[in-house]
Amino acid sequence: MRPMTHSDILRVAEIHTFARRMAFKDILSDKHLFVETNVFERAGYFEKDLELGERKSFVYDEGFVKGFLTLQPCENSCLQILRFYIDPVFQSSGIGSKMMEFCNQKAAEGNFEKICLWVLEQNLTAIDFYKTKGFMASGERKSRKYGTAEATQVQYLKDVKK
Repeated sequence: MRPMTHSDILRVAEIHTFARRMAFKDILSDKHLFVETNVFERAGYFEKDLELGERKSFVYDEGFVKGFLTLQPCENSCLQILRFYIDPVFQSSGIGSKMMEFCNQKAAEGNFEKICLWVLEQNLTAIDFYKTKGFMASGERKSRKYGTAEATQVQYLKDVKK
């Protein structure tokens, strides 16, 4: 894992776009996934993240980028995972576990007590993965707009291993 650089942005945007399409194909509308969302639109988000510096993105690089995650401190001594995506070709190969271990390491280094994330309640594959990594539902829910689509997210929390 290493910090994302400007030269990674298009690859990260590609992973974000295609992994979202695979994960959300039965959850969000085709219009959102194939018209409102594209690699260049996503690249703009990552470019902005690098410019502002509030969110930190990291890439899983084995000669080329296979996955990425974005972290941001939030209230209550919590490190939030804003994005956690692996190229669909490389999913179920152990990369997610390595990326989650990296999150634990960053949270411990930053003296955070918890790691938090929000996940679409219908994204059962992601929820199952997070549960195997020690996350538990907090009971908090919120509705979120995705372009013209809307879906419910649930929050998951995990204590940081020190």
